[in-house]
Amino acid sequence: MYVFVFFALYTQKPGGGIRQLFTPGTIILLFLIPLLVYIDYGKMADSWDEFTHWMDCVKAMTYLDTFVTNAESHSQFRSYPPIMALMQYLFQKLHLLIYPARPFSEWRNYFSYQIFALAMFLPLFSEVTLKQWREMIVITIIVWLTPLFFCSEFYSITYIDPFVGILSGCGFANILFRRNKGFLYHAYIVLDCISLVLAKDAGLLFAVFISIAYIFDEIIIKYDIFLGDNQGICENRRKRVPVSQFYYIFVPLFCTLISKQLWNYKLKKDGTGRVFAAKMDLANYTKLFFSGGDNTYRQESVDNFKNAFFENRIPLGNTETSYFVLFCIALIICIWIYFYLKKQSPDKGNVRNVKARKYAIIVLMIQVLTYIYGMGIAYITNFPEGQAVGLASYERYISMPYNTLWIVIIWGMLYIIHNEDGKIFLYSSISIVAIVLLITPMNYTGDLLARKRVKRSIEWRANWQPFSDLIRKTCDGSDTIYFVAQETNGMQWWITKFNARPANVFVEDRTWSFGPPFYEGDIWSKDISVSDFKRILLENYDYLALYHLNEYFIETYADLFENKGDIQEGCLYRIDKATGIMELCH
Repeated sequence: MYVFVFFALYTQKPGGGIRQLFTPGTIILLFLIPLLVYIDYGKMADSWDEFTHWMDCVKAMTYLDTFVTNAESHSQFRSYPPIMALMQYLFQKLHLLIYPARPFSEWRNYFSYQIFALAMFLPLFSEVTLKQWREMIVITIIVWLTPLFFCSEFYSITYIDPFVGILSGCGFANILFRRNKGFLYHAYIVLDCISLVLAKDAGLLFAVFISIAYIFDEIIIKYDIFLGDNQGICENRRKRVPVSQFYYIFVPLFCTLISKQLWNYKLKKDGTGRVFAAKMDLANYTKLFFSGGDNTYRQESVDNFKNAFFENRIPLGNTETSYFVLFCIALIICIWIYFYLKKQSPDKGNVRNVKARKYAIIVLMIQVLTYIYGMGIAYITNFPEGQAVGLASYERYISMPYNTLWIVIIWGMLYIIHNEDGKIFLYSSISIVAIVLLITPMNYTGDLLARKRVKRSIEWRANWQPFSDLIRKTCDGSDTIYFVAQETNGMQWWITKFNARPANVFVEDRTWSFGPPFYEGDIWSKDISVSDFKRILLENYDYLALYHLNEYFIETYADLFENKGDIQEGCLYRIDKATGIMELCH
């Protein structure tokens, strides 16, 4: 698709592709690249979800040169869509192509994530010329700050949720405010919808609504439908529009559905079961939501979910507000933008734009409310009791539709001031930048520019490196290693599993701790007899890795080892299949 876009640009006129690539947007992106390299260089993964999937899946793909749907990836979440991982994989392979002897580069995952996300804002620069340097500066500052509003650590994580919000927001903003809706615009919307579907399962919802808004926009602007006879449009004229001209408006929706089906086919072909595959009962959820009466944890989860929307607080400058109030504020601002632009549109062509914007804003609001409402059913269907009642990762999940609204509002404000001249533009742009600065969490920015997060991640990961180096030095990609970390919650396993790739550090039924529960809430420890543990090791594993021990493990399983004095933390043992004895690796 990208090759096709470039070919179309190039064939418009000689050298067209080259000239249209070097635009203000390209120059700004080239400016951001060294800044991103500065804040990312040397950064190492340091969060739970990066070890469980977002960083780990890219490392698996880099070594295997295939999707993590392949069982050999030993990934925990093999059914997660791959669009961001593919971009990060591309950067890793380019790095290894130039430096084949170097290891997997973690900081490049952050860099490629940020490049992909910020590139979605480039259409903001489409109508800015190189002579309009003030506009370029204002837009650059706002683009840099926009992702931070709902994710203050955007420049130090690789979570997919902020990216989905950016894709959705930029898609709607292009439909609402793009002036020149030529070939590149249509290609952008198509690729945006495809990227949403392949970014996250919930991205299908966002892509469908963007496709619907696009259809309304094209029908109204190009063919005057829904304007009414008072605008000089008659039924006969509508009938004279060739049906063949309408086909293209369904391309984003078609590509959305095809992309989803292709990914489903890939999962089926590789025998990959979905992580969240439980069937959602919308009727029962609606009853729980509006009527209640259920005596299970699901009712408690739904009640907590409803309360969170009205009671959970989100920072807004020096104050805090609820998600409900924030939605009302966003709705009011969108309505104000609509009516402001309506007054600035006296001619027929702009009347179409105003009408199209009205439908697009309606579709946008329906999307936001549909997603928020649907979050509740996801909790009671796909999450275990503790996480469902506690609304695990609520802020991260709900940030996606709010990011969409935030980007649309910012883009709309920039659209309004774009044609202002002189002091009006200067004062308006300063006001917008000041407002963005005031309500955006800035406490993290200082650490970002000082590279404190990079330094902390390197120091923290240094504690885990020696053990992982021992595993990589001793084992190869075909070896399977059982991991033991007594009285822990699993973080030690996830980090070691990631560090030691391509070696397969595994645990049976997520049992890395042996014995009765060692503390209240210890659901990770499992009491296994010596004979059962020995059988599991002999049948399925080549090595045993002991990361953290306690007296219970040493006393209970001492007979499995060649020498009881060799049972130590941070050691690796080869499993002798003939004798069933664990031999210390030196």
